[in-house]
Amino acid sequence: MRRILRERLATPSGQMTLIGATIAAGAALAVLVATQRPFFEKYVREKYAAPAPHVRDAVAAIRSTDDTAGILALSPQDRRLAYEAWVQGPDAFPASAPAAMARADAPLYLARAWQTLVCGAPEQRVLATRFLEASGHPDAVEILRHALARARARGEDAISARLEQGIHVLTEGGPR
Repeated sequence: MRRILRERLATPSGQMTLIGATIAAGAALAVLVATQRPFFEKYVREKYAAPAPHVRDAVAAIRSTDDTAGILALSPQDRRLAYEAWVQGPDAFPASAPAAMARADAPLYLARAWQTLVCGAPEQRVLATRFLEASGHPDAVEILRHALARARARGEDAISARLEQGIHVLTEGGPR
């Protein structure tokens, strides 16, 4: 059997058959993976580490949108953890926390929210939208617009509606 296979692969037609079979198997695998998005996406979500007490305290101590001292005193890693702390329990922190965080380090917090909008589970994406709304940052509108286009292209009606609401809040100044 092995000798016959070796002789077959030594011919040009045998090599073409092998190449064709490899391409066909690759195409079949690609179709299988592409049609299984609902199966795989239920496992896609951001994982958040439990924030250190000093990080939670720094976010909880924010008293106004101008109160950035506590956030700026944190290390860059702790600033990332401050976002994660907020996402894990936004109601435990002052309403002004997202705005103060974005004011202290806008590139970090806007990028972090965008990452959640791309990689997070639906409930995490809603929280990222809420964070961007509360931040009031001018660039948040563009981030939400990109996320809205992505959600519409993927047929995600519920998150699309929430993103539209976030855009409305930032552009018109109030909920729909």
